[in-house]
Order: sequence, then C-alpha cells, then structure tokens
Amino acid sequence: MPQSARIPPAVWEAQKDRIASLYVDQDKTLDEVIKYMAEQHDFHASKPQYIRKVTVNWKLRKNSKKEEWEHASALVSKRKAEGKVTRLMMNGKIISNKKRKKEMTRYQISQDQQIPTVPVYGSHSGSGPLSISGQFLSIDHTAVKKLIKSLILANKFGNMVGPTMQRTIPEPGSILGELVPTRHDLQAWLQPDESPWLQIFHSLIFLSTNNMLVNSNVIDQFLKSTISNGFLQDLKQILSITGPTVETFVMHLFFSSLEIESKDSLQFTRFLLQIGISPNSVKRHGSANIAKSALQVAVQAQNEAAVELLLSFKADPNEFPMSFYATSPLSLSLNRSGNSAIVEMLIDAGANVNFNNPGALHIYSGSPLAHALDLEDVDPDYVQRFLRAGPNPSLIDPWHLTTLHQAVGLSDLTMLDVLIEARADPNILCWAHNLRFVIEGRLIIRQDAEFYGKTISTPIQEAIQSGNIAIVKRLVDAGAILDNVLEPDLYNDIVAPLLSRWEAQDIVQILFEAHERDIGDFVSIVGANDCAQHRYLPSPLQIACALEPGEDKRQMIELLLSQGADINAPPAFYAGRTTLQAAAEAGDYGLVKDLLSRGANPLEPGAEFKGLTALQAAVGSGCIDVVDLLLSSIQTQLGLVDTRPIWQDGVNYLAEAAYSGDVRMLDVVLRSAFDAAYQCSEDHVGPALRAGVEKDSIHVVQRLLGASLNAEIEGHACSIICEAIWNRNNEIFKLLMDRFTGVNLDITFPDQPTPLWVAIHEKQKDMAQRLIEAGADVDKLSPHICPSDCFGREEEIELERPMRQAIGGDGWVRSWDRRDMVKMLVEAGADVNRLVDENHSPLLLAMQVGRFDIAEYLLRNGADPNAKGLEDGGFPIQVIPDSGMHSIEDILSIVRLLLEAGADVNAPPNVDFPLTPLQGAIIKKIGELADLFMAAGAEIHAPAFWQRGKTALQAAASIGNLELAKTLVAQGVDVNAEPATEYGATALQFAAIEGHVNMAIFLLENGALINAPTCPFEGRTALEGAAEHGRLDMIYLLLENDEDPDTVEDRCQDAAKFAEAENFPVIAKLLREYKRP
Repeated sequence: MPQSARIPPAVWEAQKDRIASLYVDQDKTLDEVIKYMAEQHDFHASKPQYIRKVTVNWKLRKNSKKEEWEHASALVSKRKAEGKVTRLMMNGKIISNKKRKKEMTRYQISQDQQIPTVPVYGSHSGSGPLSISGQFLSIDHTAVKKLIKSLILANKFGNMVGPTMQRTIPEPGSILGELVPTRHDLQAWLQPDESPWLQIFHSLIFLSTNNMLVNSNVIDQFLKSTISNGFLQDLKQILSITGPTVETFVMHLFFSSLEIESKDSLQFTRFLLQIGISPNSVKRHGSANIAKSALQVAVQAQNEAAVELLLSFKADPNEFPMSFYATSPLSLSLNRSGNSAIVEMLIDAGANVNFNNPGALHIYSGSPLAHALDLEDVDPDYVQRFLRAGPNPSLIDPWHLTTLHQAVGLSDLTMLDVLIEARADPNILCWAHNLRFVIEGRLIIRQDAEFYGKTISTPIQEAIQSGNIAIVKRLVDAGAILDNVLEPDLYNDIVAPLLSRWEAQDIVQILFEAHERDIGDFVSIVGANDCAQHRYLPSPLQIACALEPGEDKRQMIELLLSQGADINAPPAFYAGRTTLQAAAEAGDYGLVKDLLSRGANPLEPGAEFKGLTALQAAVGSGCIDVVDLLLSSIQTQLGLVDTRPIWQDGVNYLAEAAYSGDVRMLDVVLRSAFDAAYQCSEDHVGPALRAGVEKDSIHVVQRLLGASLNAEIEGHACSIICEAIWNRNNEIFKLLMDRFTGVNLDITFPDQPTPLWVAIHEKQKDMAQRLIEAGADVDKLSPHICPSDCFGREEEIELERPMRQAIGGDGWVRSWDRRDMVKMLVEAGADVNRLVDENHSPLLLAMQVGRFDIAEYLLRNGADPNAKGLEDGGFPIQVIPDSGMHSIEDILSIVRLLLEAGADVNAPPNVDFPLTPLQGAIIKKIGELADLFMAAGAEIHAPAFWQRGKTALQAAASIGNLELAKTLVAQGVDVNAEPATEYGATALQFAAIEGHVNMAIFLLENGALINAPTCPFEGRTALEGAAEHGRLDMIYLLLENDEDPDTVEDRCQDAAKFAEAENFPVIAKLLREYKRP
C-alpha cells in the first residue's frame, strides 16, 4: 500500500480549528470528518494521518477524563442533596442524565464523592492573599463561546464589521482586559487571531450585560451587520441559550431590532418575542438615561411593521415609564410626520386619546391632539380623522395652553373651524381653576428647566395680538368672551391659593414673565385689600388698540366695539393699558381721536405696576399730534385756562420724552412744562437724563445737559454713567465724565451698581481706567445687578467688589484678557486678600474658575494660599477644575506654586468640598496630581467626610484605578474604612456600583467585607449597588463569595427591588429566584 503524501505542519495547523470543531464540538466520527474536509475544503489526508494528528499531536478528546467526571458527578450529587436540579455542561455540551450515569459506571464513581471546596472569605486565616471564587460568570457564557467558535470555524464571520463599530469600540481586547478578571480565562475568550466582529461581539456581551454600553448605536450597527451578511440564523442559535447573560444581551438586540426597518429585522423581532421577550419591555436610552417602552421606540422610529407586531403580541399602548420625559406612544405617532397607519393601530389597541403628562418637560407635555397640531404643515383632514376617535379638544397643558391657541399660532382658519366644530372651548382659560392649573404646571416644569413658554392668554387675545382679523371673527362667532367678565381676580383666585406651595417671586415671573426684581412686591400691592378686583389679562379691545396702525386693526376694533366691548375697561394689573392708553402708546392719532369721540376717558389712571397715563404714553410714543390732541381733551374736561397744570401732575413727562429719543418731543415738554423761573425737580431731570442715555441718543443727552433746569442732578450721576457703560457708548460716557467732575463715583442709589463694577463687568478697560483716575474706589462693594442675568436670580442681591468681575466666572468669554484687568486693580491698590464677594478670596475664585494665570499673579503679589471660603470653607488647593479645562502640566505647575507658598496639602474637607486634595485628585483621575500630593505628605489614611466624602481607597475603587488601589493597600490603608454617613460607600461597594470586577476581586482578596452594612443615608450594600446599576458579572462574583448563606436570599430580594426600579428585569429575576448554595 503506497504511503500517503506528507502534509506540511503549517497546512495542518491552518485546518486545526475546523477539524476540532467537526470532531469535538459537532461530535462527528473521524470518517465523517475526513469525508467533509475532502468534499467541502479540498483537504485530503489518510485516516492514519488524521489519527496521529488528532489524538497524538493535538490531543483532541471527545470524552472527558476520569478526574473531570469525578468532579462533575460530585457536584451533581452535592446539589441533589441540597434539593437543587443541575444541568451539567462539559466541553460546551449539555450532558444528559443517561450519559452521566453511563460514565459514572464506567469509572466506578461513588455517588457520595464530594466536590472539593473553594476557600471563600470568612475561612481565611493565613497571611497570604485570599483565594476568591472566580467561576462567577453565568453558565451560558461557556455555551455561547463554543457556539461562536464553531461558527467562526465555518468562515462565516471573517470580515463582518463596519467602520462605525470599529470607531465606537476601539481595541475591544483592551476593553475586556481592563474589565474582565484574568481568572476568567480571557485568552480563551479573545484570541489574537479572532476577527474584529468576534472581538466586538465579546465586548458587546460584556458591556451590555454589565450596563457599561454607553452608545447603543453599536448594538444597532452590530445587528445591521449581522443581517446584511446573512448570519441572522446563526445569531438566533446563540440567543436560544438560556441564562441571564444572553437574556440581558437579547434585550439590547430587541430594542435595536425595533429601529431597523427590514424583513429580516422584523423576523428577528418576532423570534425574540417568541422566545419570551415581553412586548412591554423597558430599556433606558441615551446619555440622559431615559426609560422607554418597546412600543415607544418602535413608534419613534416610525417602524410600522414593528408596531403592528408588538401590538399583535399584546403590547399595551398605555403602559410606559412615566417621567419628566414621558410621552405616550400615541402622542409620539401623532408627532412623527403623522403616520396615520400607526395612529390607527394604536387607537384600535385602546390607546388613551386624552393622555397628558402636565409635569413633563414642555416639549413632551400635551395631549395626543396637541402633539398632532405641533406637526409642520399639519393637515386639517388628518386632525379631523383623529377627532373621530373622541379626544377632548379643550384639554389644557402648560406648554401649548389649548388646541385653539395652536390653531391661532398656525394662522390656520380651517384648522380652527375643525376644532370649534369639535366643541373646543374658546373661554377655557377664563376660569380660575384652569389658570391655576397652567401656572402651577409651569412652576413644576421650572423646577427642572428654565421655562416660561408663551404668555398666558385666551385664544382671542392671541389672535388679536397676531392681527388676524378672520380668526378673530371666527372666535367671536364661537362665543369668545370679549371683556373677560369671567376673568378671575388676580390675587384672591389665582395667587393666594398658590402661595402655600410656591414663592411669590416664582409665581409672578410665570404670570407676567417679568424680569424686574421689585415685581415680587405685587403680593403686598394686590393683596392689601381682599375685596379689590385686579384684572390679570388685558381685554381683546385693549390688545387691538396697542397694535401698529393698519386697516386690519381698524376692522378688528370695529368688530369688537360692535359686539359691545367696553371702551373704558380698567387696565390689567401688570403693564396694562386702557384702550386710550394703548392707542396713545402706539402713536395712533386717528384711533385716539375716535376713542375720545366715543367717550374714552383721558384721565384714567395707569396700571398699578408699570402703568402709564394716556398723556404719558403719548409723550413716550414721540407723536406730537397725539400729545396735542390729549392736552386739548384734558384741558376741556378739567376746564383749565392753559395746559401747564396738566404737566405738573407728578408724572415725569420729561423722562418719557427723553425715552422717546425725539428731541422735538423733548422740546415740547420743556417749553410746555417749565419756564426759566420753575425749579425742576432732580427726580425728574435725573431719570430723564438716564432715559436719554439708555436710548443711546447723544442729542437728547446734550439737550438736557444744556437746558437751564436749575436742578441738582449729581445724585443721579452714578446711575446715569452706569447706563452709558451698559450701552458701551464711549462718546456719551466721556460727555458725562466731563460734566460730573468731582462727583463721588462710589455713592449710588440702593440696589444700584457702582460705575467701576459695571465697567469691569462689561469688560471696558478704558472706561474702568478713567473711573479709577477720577477717584473710584477699587475695593468698593457693589450690588450685582445686570440687565442680562437678573431674571431668575435669587431675591437677595449679592454684593461684590470689582475684583470679582475682573477674575470672572461662569459664562465669561475666555478670550478676554482678565489678567490685565486684575493687574490694573492691584496696581491701583486693590487688596489681594480681601474677599471679593461673600465667600471668595481673589485666589480662591481664580482657582475655582480655572484662571491659573491670575492665580499665579496673585500668589506672586502676596495672596494667602490658605484663605478659605467664608461660606463654603473651600481652600484654593481643593477647588482645582477637572483636567478637561487645562493640561496636566498647567495643573501641576499651579499646584506646585500653591505648595511652595505654603498651601495645606491636607486641607480639611467640608460640605461643599467633601474631599481632601488627594481624594479630589483621585476622583478627577489626575494620577500625576495624586502622586504630587502624596510626595508632599498628603494623608492617605484620611477618613471619608460625613457627607459625600471618600477615603483615598474608596475614591480609587469608584473610578477603577486598580494600580493606585494596590499602592494604597500596600501602604496599609483600611480596605473596610467607614463610608461617609450620607451618600457614602465602602471601597467594595463603590467597586460594585461602578462594575469594576477586577477591583472587587482585589479588595475581597485583601479582606474587604462583602456584606458590609450601608451608610445610614442613601447607602447601598455591594449587592444592592451592583443590582441598581445593572452589573451582572459583579452580582455573580458577590453571590458566589457571599459570607452569610442564612440571609443571602432575603438580601437578594432587597437587591431585586433596586434592579426593578432601574429597569433591569433580568437581574431582578435572577435575584428573586436565587437560592442559597
């Protein structure tokens, strides 16, 4: 018999994995392997060659060794004695009871042989490292690995990876190497010659099952790649394996499948539902970690087929996570290009057509109908079809107000008709309880986000404001109330009931969208007389009169008057106008004349807050003809010989004229109101001059400064100069500085800033220098009053020095050279150690906002490196910004300067800064800085501050810095150091919460208490923390090394609650079903 041709070793090795898979994993006979390799891969070798290579060289075995069967049988017997059922898996294959009994007979294994015990924490008494049980990954990992390997060997996954996944998960091997313990046989999981797809697959399994997958798009790309390459059936085979790891990964794949519109993806979704995935499953998405139901995801993706499939599996369209971001699937469908098929499916499935979440963020609030009207180019027919399902068209929400408001905003008369025919109520916001609902809803939203929304008004008021006469007519025909006779009393019906829960300032800002601080006083104004009726909203006629002159305006006013609108209705409380006042303010001569002829009262007083008389409004409009008309009417009504007494009624007409910016109007007032002998009040001239400056009118300013008004206005000098600085008008600033020579530039009105503070706030260095040269005090405290940021600030005005603004703070433009401004102040005598506000020294502030160049300048000019904050107690060395703001070199450089100047390297923590400098450096992941602090004598044993504090080891554990943890433990730190009383955790608990498995193993090996109690407030045990944050492998580690079997089942039940609360159903189920070993 001729000798078979010799096959080179390299050729054998190239076929090794394929042959091993066929012979071992697929359990084929050697003859079957030989035939398959010849037919499918053109590989020819004799049977003796196969035997020698397979059994001798490669030592491949179909059967397990005697020792392995002894170990397996002992394990089965032990679990049977404990009343547990065991599914035995060896070499990646499930072993039947028949096979196990046969092998036991073959090797004559005794039934009572016991499995050797693995030392766990609690029995360790030696001095060496503790041996931790490492077999804590769920059992399905091994099966998955085997199946994947067999698929790879079939050359199915060679190039199956796209650039998106490669960019998103760079170097998957390094990721697993950092996260998965080496005792998990990482090399068996991740071979060097594995394809990129397999590496990514392994990474995704680990990351998804441990809630470390930040970017869900990676799963989407993985699934798309699997589908496009035709490997969906193979993936299904893998996912058929039961167990928590696969179940968790399946959940991620399930939600990705809902966003991929294809026949294969739909089949895959069906497969997942059939193997037990709930159609009502919930998963958190995105950086905001927002929980969404499967139906919400499918609707949002406009995946019609997926929605239909979910509903066929009894997905509940009304079951979804309620939150600040909650929107029903029906609302989502109506607000997604109007997919009528999905809308109809959801309605047929029983979706609530009136769902509303008033506490949601404004863009998510509103009924389904409101969301439909939010669509661009929304079709009235589409809305009409939806209305047949029975939604209430008069529902209110804080953002949209009503559907009629939306139709008015769209200027869509047809849509308005559709809604009115459906009985939408145009007067729904005339009732007190509805207004309170809107206001309180906006107050709730403002707790979480800056929100003011559109002004609260009725639909007809909004329609008139828009100037759409056709819509106004339609609303009038629908019964819209013209004079708000049902309007509730501002104080008694709206404000008073809200004061028990909300601050007056917050209520007022929502009511009026008012930026002024003193509007908060309205409670004392409107609440002084419980019987007083204070109008909240302007009447439709008042709004119409305030519009710019035009034909539509005249028609609208005639329409309203013909319907009986009250021409002399009182003005609304805040900035309201009567019809005549509104017309005069608009400078509408014809309308003013018409209103006077119809009986409008020119002497009606202005609104209680920010009101104007008719004459005052006319002067401010700059329309001289309107002023003359009103003067004549008032003179006649009062029976006066001339008009001078009218000008001297206490109203500052001079300021109104100046604010108009019209020098001619200013001259009219000056001629009419004053003569050479009249002593003009400084309270008139000062505000007038300030108004001219505010309007940026140098001609008005020059006219007022040149007029012989015999008024002392130096007391107004600072506020007038400030106005010029706010406007950054150098020409007017120089004019004023020349006029106010010798004036004390530090004396201001209460709650008014100093000119120097304003100049530095506005970054006007030349103006600031001029003020300093004129004698301004560089250390003078000034109220922080800024027109651009006072809205929403605290009622208590902060006092601060010019240095505070020079150093800067949040929101400042970084390119501006603040160092020169600080230098200018220091050289002018500013104290480098005087508090710049109620808390910060200059150095502390410079460090806190990351102005290291300024901090260096201050240190070199005598700043105290240990001057802590007066209120928060922070030290300059504690408040170093994160490394993202500065290079490591810059951070190290400024810290060295601080240390050289005597900064305390062990500066004590406090409530606002709960970490020592070393602990803070560790948390910020600046290793070089931690090294610098330790070299400078930082105390590595410092305890955790009582609130949110961490020891150095706890900090290292929380960020997963294993090398630092080893260094600290080697130097004797306590691995079981007490956690902070509030929001604290032991080192092991932090590792468990963050999912740092290697860190947890290290800590356990060094004596960490696995069942250490929680801190008293908002604490978690290690098991609870791992469950709450979805760390599956950490849970296995903790359970398999648990110290207290008597209580573990109860503790698992407690931990399951945390998993359920955060939508980790697989982990919750695992914990609820866990039985003690």
